[in-house]
Amino acid sequence: MTDVFSKFTVAVPTPDQRAVTVAQVLVTEWFYKYGVPSRLHSDQGRSFESGLIFQLCAFYGVAKSRTTPYHLARNGQCERFNRTLHNLLRTLPVSRKRDWASCLPQVLFGYNTTPHQSTGESPFYLMFGQEPLLPIDFLLGRVPDPIPGEVQDWVVEHRARLHVAFEGAREKLVMAASKRKERHDLFVRDAPLPVGQLVYLRDHGVRGRHKIQDLWSSVVHQVVRAPTGDGVVYTVAPVGDLGGTRNVHRDMLKAVVQPEVVALSSPTSPSLSPLVASGDDSSNSDLWLLVSEAPVPSIAIWDPSGVLCPGCNSTPGCVQSDCTRK
Repeated sequence: MTDVFSKFTVAVPTPDQRAVTVAQVLVTEWFYKYGVPSRLHSDQGRSFESGLIFQLCAFYGVAKSRTTPYHLARNGQCERFNRTLHNLLRTLPVSRKRDWASCLPQVLFGYNTTPHQSTGESPFYLMFGQEPLLPIDFLLGRVPDPIPGEVQDWVVEHRARLHVAFEGAREKLVMAASKRKERHDLFVRDAPLPVGQLVYLRDHGVRGRHKIQDLWSSVVHQVVRAPTGDGVVYTVAPVGDLGGTRNVHRDMLKAVVQPEVVALSSPTSPSLSPLVASGDDSSNSDLWLLVSEAPVPSIAIWDPSGVLCPGCNSTPGCVQSDCTRK
């Protein structure tokens, strides 16, 4: 569980991923310790899309949102933390890797007390408004002496310190987001899809070995609703069943290229010449003869016998279509 703004993260090992377990962890490990969030964003796992989670969110007034299917970038912050957590747990000695759950609090504390690259502040500081006291601080004598004063003065100072930290973190987050967008747009080649466009859908239903399987499903879909502005989530449905709509990301769609009909015209089109029949047959029907207007080239074939052509008397063994030989 990760706070989007402060990057403060809580990881809880669970024996299973049932909806009851997920709901219990949300309430005991986050709601009762750090407060009820305004929105809960997750993937489309069964444990997060169950009726129990929706009832929990409705009871506490939490807005529930989800990612598009098979698109991890829609929940990139949690996915990126999973990679960081795996790298941190990989540093454990071999004797402690099997008991990684007991080392999880220490690993999370080190992550939350380290300044984040996007905000410039540690998640612990943005969450609680002060840096934690580490054991090294007591050893080096860095523990500050208590300052006498009123509680109201401390509240004012604490609020001012949080305001400065939040404003600085917000500016750095905007700059980091713009840089990520610039890097992402460098590799974007696909144009937006209009409503009614026929598309192919990325096929994720292949099980087992599928290295040489088709990437796109053979079922043709149609764009039912396109996003507004810079949105990337489209509503599509099969052409034969427009009622079965689903929301997918633009990366999961491929436009169907319609073949263009091109009229071919020959520069030397043959002409039709009438062939008039004799007698009474001409009155019943007309006969047309297909004659090409292009000149027929002469064809010369070499005859090794060495006999001169009796028609043109030019080359030995000449056989020409325009020869005067009879």
